[in-house]
Amino acid sequence: MGLVIGALVTMERGDAGAVTGGGPRARDRVAHQGALLVIGDSLTVGATSMGGFSSRLRSLAAWDEVVIDARVGRSARVGAGVLARRLAGTVDVGAVVVALGTNDMAGYRDSAYARWLIDEVMTRARDLPVMWINLEFAATPRPDRKPRGVRFNTQLGRAAERWPNLKVSDWNGWFTPRGDSRFVADGMHLTATGYRARSTFMVAEIARFARWIETGGTTTTAPAPTTASTTTALPPSTTAAPEGTTPSSPSLTTATTTLVLSTSASSTSIP
Repeated sequence: MGLVIGALVTMERGDAGAVTGGGPRARDRVAHQGALLVIGDSLTVGATSMGGFSSRLRSLAAWDEVVIDARVGRSARVGAGVLARRLAGTVDVGAVVVALGTNDMAGYRDSAYARWLIDEVMTRARDLPVMWINLEFAATPRPDRKPRGVRFNTQLGRAAERWPNLKVSDWNGWFTPRGDSRFVADGMHLTATGYRARSTFMVAEIARFARWIETGGTTTTAPAPTTASTTTALPPSTTAAPEGTTPSSPSLTTATTTLVLSTSASSTSIP
């Protein structure tokens, strides 16, 4: 049995100045400037609801404020649009964490899609510093998904060479599913213990990301696997479910999280 999480997590502060154009390069920014924007899917929702991600991130006090925008079923393709809208909004975003790609690789077989997708998101990020958490699938029940995750992670590593403002976070190398900290039956979602592990990982990596920004982006990015396609054709078009809106809440120092959780006896949904 799997846990289906249906939620949009939003934490933000009010009018801090709209971002209407490209800002300074990543090396010209400091970690404490502006807001940290975290864009994710249900893995981030799970890390928040079961792993205390939002409160643990708050304790870092590494940015003036934090916005966590995570929704069940979100793809990176949809996330690119979310990112663009956030940067055109009233919150002055200084850095971005992207925790997306699982839904895309669960459904796409096109070998060119991963590179195209990553570049699309990075283009929308303008020149802001970005930390992207890579992917991991269980070997079962869909063994075809695991090599797609490898392909995506490889392309992330290569993208860091093209995009100097990109830091890759190696969830795939860090998480070793065993015991209570593991995947559930769908091979993508995690147990409650697994979500706590993901929360621990994300908070530690975001702390490193802050230091990476402060030092001018000079620390080493996490290594990626070495198998990948070099095809550059554009991927086929898709139709994504529209995303709704949720109430906003105060800044990092007083942030609250709104979650709606439901359970299903036979869940196979994608995060």
